[in-house]
Amino acid sequence: MGDDPDLLSPELLAANLIGPDAHCPHADDDDHACWEHASEDRERLMKVIADFYDLPSPPPAAEVTAR
Repeated sequence: MGDDPDLLSPELLAANLIGPDAHCPHADDDDHACWEHASEDRERLMKVIADFYDLPSPPPAAEVTAR
């Protein structure tokens, strides 16, 4: 959406969140549940977005968590 819909594509590709390497390498295993590691994908996505826009990224600084 917007003027540049592919703005984050290079960063998302580099993080293997989109593209040919984005699939779970264990998806074909019968005893594997991909949803169990979906939180790791969300964390990587949030880090890519935060880094791209130069936003603070988890974990917060010690002085922030101490408050």
